Amino acid sequence: MTEFAISPNVIRIAAFACVSTLGYLVLSLLAGGDRQIQCRLDELSGNKEDLFELSRARAMRGGTPLLKSALTRVGRYVIPNNEVKQRQLRMRLIHAGIYAPSALSIFAGIRALLTIVPTVCGCLALASGLLTVESVTYFLAPVVAIGMIGPNLWLGRRTKKRQTNLRQ
Repeated sequence: MTEFAISPNVIRIAAFACVSTLGYLVLSLLAGGDRQIQCRLDELSGNKEDLFELSRARAMRGGTPLLKSALTRVGRYVIPNNEVKQRQLRMRLIHAGIYAPSALSIFAGIRALLTIVPTVCGCLALASGLLTVESVTYFLAPVVAIGMIGPNLWLGRRTKKRQTNLRQ
């Protein structure tokens, strides 16, 4: 039986691709919400300088359609089965100003990817022999913890910021 060995360069490229893709996903989702808010605020305040710019901003609202559909598909599998937890998370999203029907599954998809991608990268590094089990464990434990807790912290901060803006 032949043994299959993965080149360390392949592992580095795969890790770079995983981290870059994850960063792009998070940044494009975060930037999409800001465009939507800014477009609506401009519309309400009467700062419609150019109708073409307003319609273009509306067309770009919410990030990449392919990204949204991928996160929605991933999120469907990891949404909590408990109806009460689903309702609580949906209310937290609404309080943060995120009203999209697919927001729950997209949020769950982001949370899942933030835990799965680093784990896969760590397993690839372990399989290639680049890192030892101890170093992968020391690296993965905080990264996966941040991936699990980070989206909830972001949602709480966004809710607080929105409520502060509404009270002013």
